[in-house]
Amino acid sequence: MKKIILIVSGVLLLNAYVVGQDFRVVADKIRAVYESADKLHVVMKVEAYDGDDEKPFYQDRVEVKRDRSNYAYRFNAMEMLMNDRFIIVVDEQQKEIVCTSRDMSAEQALAKDPVAVSMDSVLKLFDKPVFIASDGGVHHYRITPLQGELEQVDLFVDAEHALLRKIAYQYTHDQRASVVFETLTTSPVFSADEFNERSYVEVVGKDIRPSKALMGYHVVNVESEN
Repeated sequence: MKKIILIVSGVLLLNAYVVGQDFRVVADKIRAVYESADKLHVVMKVEAYDGDDEKPFYQDRVEVKRDRSNYAYRFNAMEMLMNDRFIIVVDEQQKEIVCTSRDMSAEQALAKDPVAVSMDSVLKLFDKPVFIASDGGVHHYRITPLQGELEQVDLFVDAEHALLRKIAYQYTHDQRASVVFETLTTSPVFSADEFNERSYVEVVGKDIRPSKALMGYHVVNVESEN
């Protein structure tokens, strides 16, 4: 499970890194698309396989929605909402809701002082990316990590729109995984209450209770417990 979570985390953070000199132009275009978009809607199908098995031993769908500073995530029976008032994490298995106030000013101050990353140190983790083929406007690139459990990573990029379509991972111990982008748009249409906390909690004075849809869930109000 840790490996799967790392795969998904890597996908969500991919636009923060560039992996290889020949791939730099493509990666910069992808990053520019994501960074310039006020809105984003991504649905990813994640699957992991043993050897040549056709049936995955793990599969899930990950959904990410963003509208400026509002975010909503869903992955592995977990949901998270970030709006201008709250950060809410829902654990469906534990039937628990963790709620804390969101400090937008602190986030903005942090964003102005990013951690510097040495590009050379990042590039040392991968062999030179190789262009494999193009099929219907989708370019196939392959990168080979120089260390660790990953044997190779294949990236499939929509060249015209500079969007990722698929990432395939091959591991040294005969396991493989794939992330297929079923939906990836920078112009989604969200409902008016898409990022409203009332889908998860009801706020009555200083009391925070589960919404009717989540009745029976235990609410952890971080502020009230500190």
